[in-house]
Amino acid sequence: MNFPSDTLALPDNIPLETAKLFKLNAERMAGQPDPTTIPAPEGRALLAKNDAFYNAKQLPVDSVRDDVIGGVPVRRYQHKDATPGIVLYVHGGGWAFGNCDSHDVATRALTRSAKVEVISVDYRLAPEHPHAALLDDCLAVYRALVGSVTPASEIVLAGDSAGAHLCMLMMLAMPAQSLPMPAGACLFYGVYDDDSTTPSHAKFGPGGFGLTTARMTNYWNWYAPPTQRVKARLRPVRDASDEALAALPPLWFTSAGLDCLKNDTLRLIDRLRAAGHIHHTHEEVLGVPHGHLLAVNYLKATRDLIATAGAKVRSFLA
Repeated sequence: MNFPSDTLALPDNIPLETAKLFKLNAERMAGQPDPTTIPAPEGRALLAKNDAFYNAKQLPVDSVRDDVIGGVPVRRYQHKDATPGIVLYVHGGGWAFGNCDSHDVATRALTRSAKVEVISVDYRLAPEHPHAALLDDCLAVYRALVGSVTPASEIVLAGDSAGAHLCMLMMLAMPAQSLPMPAGACLFYGVYDDDSTTPSHAKFGPGGFGLTTARMTNYWNWYAPPTQRVKARLRPVRDASDEALAALPPLWFTSAGLDCLKNDTLRLIDRLRAAGHIHHTHEEVLGVPHGHLLAVNYLKATRDLIATAGAKVRSFLA
């Protein structure tokens, strides 16, 4: 396939705020192994300490409660002056890590910004539960919501990294499952292909910027073997048809300037344009790494992005 975006320059300027965070993380995590090279439960315990660092300062919201929707655990957030509508949030973590706790700081910030209820999905994780368990859980929550009192026109999907990937798969699966499309989707620095030879992988994947190509490869292998990825169409950049892409609702993409997955987003946008999908926009956040939503308490660029995300949610629901 021809991807015009592959010719774009990939700036690597690191702002002072980001440099300070990199230094702090390097000191905190010195000597720790790559969590994808040890058993998954041990990796989760290791990353839970990192998650606690980002979530130490909680942003206040009026209501937080755990619930079950469609047989799947979720966490529901509401803040004052909430208006009708729901953001269904699907967390990242390489399909193997993360939960409602790990992304609590990000979902709280989005709740305050979007001024609607945010529901965070605690889906099952690979490698214990590889594809399609994760997608099934997310679709079960969505199906239960639209089958009750919430019309699809009042739901916006949102997700980061592997969560953005699952959001995309959800929407691509909806026509075959007779599910109506949501009002739109906010997709933060998603993974949409398993191609590790992209320009952004070459520049940012070897190390020094957080997520590495080696770790991403391990995540994919835990999630689904290569033959299954093709058969199950798990790589939207290469596997989604033009017809399926053209039928998607309005989409807002973000990419991180220092992210080995940046070309995943750019290439998917290339595919959308070629397929005739019109209602999509893209915002790149320069000078931040993959996973920066969790750094909302540390990076102004992240706070600004979440403010924009809230406005996008409200525009989708208008």
